[in-house]
Amino acid sequence: MPAGAQENRFVMLPGDDGFVRLDTFTGEMSACSEADGQIVCRMAADERMALEKEIDLLEERIAALEKALENDTPGLSESFPTDEEIDKTFGMMEKMMRRFLGIIEDFDSKNKELDEDEAIPDRT
Repeated sequence: MPAGAQENRFVMLPGDDGFVRLDTFTGEMSACSEADGQIVCRMAADERMALEKEIDLLEERIAALEKALENDTPGLSESFPTDEEIDKTFGMMEKMMRRFLGIIEDFDSKNKELDEDEAIPDRT
């Protein structure tokens, strides 16, 4: 949410034991009181129950995902490449690097030729 929208998001209204903070974005209300020069807001009971329910649902999902990982995770030996796959990969990388370095050498030699052609003789 943009910072400008945050400025008018909450409205403080007088209540029985202090203030009620209304979130104009979500409609949620919190009971607030003043303590030691600071305003302290607490969630309403229904908000707390909804939050606890969401936490329980998330914990269930985490447990299900962890169980699925335990059952479906292949052994470590299956997840690493074979020596042949590593050799093939390094062979391709070496070929690519040699071509790249060849391009750089060509570029450097062409630049040296241009520099030699444009050199101004020393006039002393």
